[in-house]
Amino acid sequence: MERVVISNAVLLGEAKRLLKEGKKVTLKVKGNSMLPFLHGDKDSVELTSTENYEVGDIVLAEVTEDHYVLHRILSIGGNEPEATVILMGDGNIKGIEKCKQKDLIGKVDYIFKKDRQINPNTEKERKKAQQWQRLRPIRRWILAIYKRLYRI
Repeated sequence: MERVVISNAVLLGEAKRLLKEGKKVTLKVKGNSMLPFLHGDKDSVELTSTENYEVGDIVLAEVTEDHYVLHRILSIGGNEPEATVILMGDGNIKGIEKCKQKDLIGKVDYIFKKDRQINPNTEKERKKAQQWQRLRPIRRWILAIYKRLYRI
């Protein structure tokens, strides 16, 4: 089978269009900025469009023109649609992104791993993410061990 490579700007721009039409979009995750919850080139996510975003949601956002990230919402401040949203990948040590709420494209409803489907919006999954956030001061070492164990 021939592999076709499409730039993120083109692929995610099309995902943005489909989500605005009310369709669901499933994308394969790239990169490891969402470790340990999402593994690049292994896991996929199903996105849906919504107007209701909350702290803790995993979202696809256009942080600058044609530059997209799939990260978790750390905070939302201000009034919609100009509210400032702070995003951070679970696998990031300190880097954050900022965008406006109107630049949020879709929310992850499901994570597809090899043998299972996970709803990241359940109370159990949100508690896991909150506990991981609390470990931010020592995440660097935990991630280093994790990457060695799983050869990432």
